[in-house]
Amino acid sequence: IGRGDSSRRVLGKRPTTLAQLEETTLKIQALARGETVAHDEQDVRLPWAAQNHELPIWIAGYGPKALSLAGRIADGVILHLRDVRRGAVWEAGSRPGCREADGSGVTVLPDPPYQRLVELMVLAESHGFEYGWTYDSHVLWQDSFPILTIAAQATTTMKFGHQVTNPGTRDPTVLAS
Repeated sequence: IGRGDSSRRVLGKRPTTLAQLEETTLKIQALARGETVAHDEQDVRLPWAAQNHELPIWIAGYGPKALSLAGRIADGVILHLRDVRRGAVWEAGSRPGCREADGSGVTVLPDPPYQRLVELMVLAESHGFEYGWTYDSHVLWQDSFPILTIAAQATTTMKFGHQVTNPGTRDPTVLAS
């Protein structure tokens, strides 16, 4: 999950704040654990959510504040290679509360045709990758939820998710379910 820099700007909106990102991330985690949360002025609970289920969430970011947030509440951080020059990456690993991520993954853009994403995920699995991610921005690419479902049917061991989604274009109740 991230602030929505790209998708929000395409819509002519500013990215969400880190405070909104934190609030949404904590709501998603609580909903996935079967807890009741206050959302849009009402209490919401996903009755089908497994009690005490811990949904792994990685936060996309590169600045010191975003990395600090990820270190406090997320299971990992998503970086772009160009961000390494900023030095914040090296600082993040030495901060209290930061955890080391397990596994390796591949990211594929959900560009048409959708079959290409599925083919690349199958190939990634054959090379030992454990995670397959794509972006969640229905204004920039095809809707990725159904495409990841097709990829899950075509593979046997890969774990799929969105490398980046944001609270500005997806409701937390949708993401948690």
